[in-house]
Amino acid sequence: MTRSFCTEHLRMRPFEENEKNAFLSLVLDEDVQKYFNFGHNIDEISDFFDQYYADYSIFGDMFAITLSDSIVGCIRYCEMPPDEAVIECFIGKPFRNQGYATEAIDGLLSYLKSNSENIEVAVFYVHYDNMISQQILSKYNPQRQSDGDYIIHYFDF
Repeated sequence: MTRSFCTEHLRMRPFEENEKNAFLSLVLDEDVQKYFNFGHNIDEISDFFDQYYADYSIFGDMFAITLSDSIVGCIRYCEMPPDEAVIECFIGKPFRNQGYATEAIDGLLSYLKSNSENIEVAVFYVHYDNMISQQILSKYNPQRQSDGDYIIHYFDF
């Protein structure tokens, strides 16, 4: 399976080993820290990146979201049997509110549809007070289910 794909404005591709600092700057953003658990300090996040880079299959497939030569965010999925992909996406602060999250999600869904025989359901765990992500996902008309601090959004594609 080719591990990169493009949309109208964006290219999603694996992070390169020398892009750890770019990943760290994205993940250390307080909004990302609030809603994603890649680690609680720079050492834990750095270890996560090193482990991902050593064997991406442990954590699912993770892509740098790039615009021209700039890394603007991250999107990843983890395949969950029998037919689900749990998806996470975040965009760096300077690039938010420009439609890049929606474009990256659309691109990943097309990529999965073309490259996976098993995945039929997209699943997003969204913190109950993450209104921006909930608004983005509402475009897909998902079914929703409450699960503690999270609202699970899921839909067939």
